[in-house]
Amino acid sequence: MVRRRDREPTPEEAVEIAREDNLPFWHDSPPLFAAYREKTGGAKIFPIDPDFIKKRFLIVLLDPYSTSGIAGLSDAIEFDRRFGDQGLPLLLIMKLSFAFQKATGYLENLAQKSRWNFPVCYDSDGAIFEAFGVTELPHAVVMDKGAVLAKETGPLWAQKLEPFLHRYLREGDPGLALPIFFAPNRSEYADAGAISFGSRFPAGPEVQFTGEWKVEEEFRSTRDPKASIQFSAPAPGLSVIARSMDTAFLPAELVVDLNGVPPRDIRIEKDVERDESGNARIKLDQPRFLKALNAEGDPIARITLRFPHAHRVPVGIYGVRFHRKVPGLKAQLQAAATGPAKI
Repeated sequence: MVRRRDREPTPEEAVEIAREDNLPFWHDSPPLFAAYREKTGGAKIFPIDPDFIKKRFLIVLLDPYSTSGIAGLSDAIEFDRRFGDQGLPLLLIMKLSFAFQKATGYLENLAQKSRWNFPVCYDSDGAIFEAFGVTELPHAVVMDKGAVLAKETGPLWAQKLEPFLHRYLREGDPGLALPIFFAPNRSEYADAGAISFGSRFPAGPEVQFTGEWKVEEEFRSTRDPKASIQFSAPAPGLSVIARSMDTAFLPAELVVDLNGVPPRDIRIEKDVERDESGNARIKLDQPRFLKALNAEGDPIARITLRFPHAHRVPVGIYGVRFHRKVPGLKAQLQAAATGPAKI
C-alpha cells in the first residue's frame, strides 16, 4: 500500500502496514501478529490476523543457532506431530541473530529443506521475545483466543508442558486418545556460553587472532592460510558458526586443534571429518551451525581454529558456541515420560 506521510495512518492502514512489514519474516502463514515497543518501555503483541485471537496455538520461541535451540526445535516438531491434529497447531518463533537470515528466500529455503509444514516466524528485532517475556530458551506458551494458558521454559519445556496438554485437550473429550508421554532420544546438553567474532559484539582479550583478517559487523573473514583464532573453552562442547566466502559457496575448510594438537582421543561431532593425519576438519559452504567437539570429562585449556586453505577459498566465521552435559537431565527426562496424565 502507499504510505501517506501527511497524516497518521488509520487503524486499518496501520494493520496493513504491519502486515506488509512483517510478511518477509513469516513462512506458511500470513503474519498473525506484530510486536511493538512502547515509548514507556516494554513490548506488546499487536494482532494482525483475526485468527490469532480466535484460535489456540502452541508457540515455541528458540534460537536456532544454539544447542538448546536445536534440541528445542526437535521437541517442537514432535509436539506438532502429536497435537497439531488435535486442534493445537505449532507456531515456531526463531531468534534472528545474523543478517544472512534476512536474505530473500532464506526462511523459505530453510523451511522447505527441513520439511516444516507449520507457521514459522523470525523475530527481526527482539521485540517478540521481549513481548513474550523470554528469559530462558526454549520458551513455550499455550495460547487460546489471545490468552496465555500455560508456559514452560528451558531444556525440559516439552516434558513439563505435556501433562498440562493432556488435561487441557481432554477437558471437552475425556476419552480422547493421546500418545504416551514424550521421551526424547538425544544427548542431554545445554548452552554454556558464546564468543562472537564480529565488531558488533567484540571478542575480549582472551581471544587471540593471528594473521590477516577483515572484520565486519557480524563476522570476520580471512584469505590467509596462516590465520588462526585461539581461545579458552568454558565448557567441553564446541560448535562453530561459519561459512565459505565464495560467491557460489565453493567448499572452504576449518581445522580444530585442542591444546595445540589434533583432538585424537576426543569425540568429534557429525559435522567434522578426520583426515589421514588425525586433523579434525569441517567443510564450510553456506552459513551454518556446525557441531565440532565433545570433550566431556577431559580438561580443555585452549582451542585453536585454523584455516589452511583460505588462500584457495576464503572463510568467514561468526562465532563459537559452547555446551555442557547437564547432570541428572537424562534421569529427569525419563522420569517425566512415565505415562499419560491423570485427568
